[in-house]
Amino acid sequence: MPRELWAHQIFAISETIRLISTGVRSLCVSSPTGMGKSSIMAKLIEWAVLQGWDCAVFSNRRLLTNQLMNTLNASGIHVGVRAATFESWTDLNAPVQICSMQTELHRVLKKREQAMKRAKTKEEAHSQHALFPARIIFIDELHLNSGETMTAIVREYQEKWDAIVIGVTATPIGCSHICEDLLVAGNTSSGRECGALVMAESYEPAAFDIWKVRRTKTGVYSQSEMEEKVKAIWSQCVVGQIYDSWKSINPEGKSSLGFAPGVKESLGLAMDFNRRGVNAAHIDGDGIYVDGAYRKTTDQSDRDEVFARSKSGEVPQIWSRFVLREGVDLPWVECLSLACPIASLLSFVQTVGRGLRASPSTGKTTCKIIDHSATIRMHGSPNQDRDADWLAYYWKPVDAITKDRLDELRDPDTKEPEPITCPECGRIRRSGPACIECGYQHTQSTRRVIQEDGTLRLTKGDIFKKRHARMKPDTARLVENEFHAAVHGGKTFRQMRGWFCKKHGYWPPLDLPFFPKNKLDMARKVKDVPRENLIQKEAR
Repeated sequence: MPRELWAHQIFAISETIRLISTGVRSLCVSSPTGMGKSSIMAKLIEWAVLQGWDCAVFSNRRLLTNQLMNTLNASGIHVGVRAATFESWTDLNAPVQICSMQTELHRVLKKREQAMKRAKTKEEAHSQHALFPARIIFIDELHLNSGETMTAIVREYQEKWDAIVIGVTATPIGCSHICEDLLVAGNTSSGRECGALVMAESYEPAAFDIWKVRRTKTGVYSQSEMEEKVKAIWSQCVVGQIYDSWKSINPEGKSSLGFAPGVKESLGLAMDFNRRGVNAAHIDGDGIYVDGAYRKTTDQSDRDEVFARSKSGEVPQIWSRFVLREGVDLPWVECLSLACPIASLLSFVQTVGRGLRASPSTGKTTCKIIDHSATIRMHGSPNQDRDADWLAYYWKPVDAITKDRLDELRDPDTKEPEPITCPECGRIRRSGPACIECGYQHTQSTRRVIQEDGTLRLTKGDIFKKRHARMKPDTARLVENEFHAAVHGGKTFRQMRGWFCKKHGYWPPLDLPFFPKNKLDMARKVKDVPRENLIQKEAR
């Protein structure tokens, strides 16, 4: 018997239908990972079919295509699939078509280009190589499907069929060019209240010393840049510490996922666990390592077999780089190892979401997250509600939220203290002298880092070094001068403050006149922020 819909799902469905009826043509529907977005989309597809509308449902991964196909089919929806390796599901008469973005790119868009080169007219090329004509299109995991190809496909649907666009994702930042409006349904707190999610327990037993190598021109590294830097300090000592931490924090060997900075490193970790007596697996885009052997395969059935063995406990640990960070539904997983830095907040939320799903059938009550990269310090607790962030940053550049977060952590006036890591068990807590895990009493936070020779040492103090602001007699006047220069130079407030520090050798306080009242405006250009939104000079 199908489970009754949760309150946030009912809200998402009814509000989406209401917004469409008022004329909204493109909408992003967001709720946290594990809170039933597939069910929301299935109900909306049912509603669209009842309206007599044909539907195109886009996905960009075989795993997600397979999950969508099974979900919609189980809901009694007549579906066809337009995707390579799913030919047995081809049904051109089905009112709902699940479309692989890669397949549409190669079988439709690129073949059109080739046809045009053979002197065919645009109309003839489009008629021979056509998208499925749909009145409404759904885009699963919109954050993964928001590039140039999907943008071109959406534009064609809107121009040809005046199609309504519904995107679904847990991390909606960077999607506003596809969907103009955002609907946030639920947060992690409401997910725990309804039983969809569990609480995360975070540990930081040993962290890579990445903060000396992470500097970039903008102060924010990309995922690939950070992974390359971590690989440069990778050693067997680090690998050993990752295993030791996993064994210590997860002594019962409950089903776990681990994430490495590269495919080779992921495979190396799986092999290392195997040498230590743990039947670990590794999955990448080309093959699977399990039972001590690697074989090339991309069949979903082979991955499903590994997942089934993970659930049964035969394969207690699965390692990967990217393929298991998003979209996979493995609710029985009770432990995550972050053996790599995750530079993007969106990727972090998706990754930790693999472990936050509830699993009543296996008795899961919490998920232990072992962080070797200080990623939780950078992005915040996995239990944190993000709905306000999505609403504040949806229409901003995709990296703005991470830049602002780092800037806030380094600001001397920040009201968020860094978490405390227990030197005995590694459990992270917000405050208090006693560890909530082992009861160890300590008053000064410490953390372990990897040195160049791979040994461990304790260090003290914050990871995110604060910018110590100073006030001199002429600081206010100099800030006003830099403000006017920034107006003419097209700089942001953050650039203005950085330029001040470069010229005068110290950081000015943020509560001076000509700085914005709202810190979110620090990322905006000075000339674009109205004067009434700035701190005003006192009248003389």
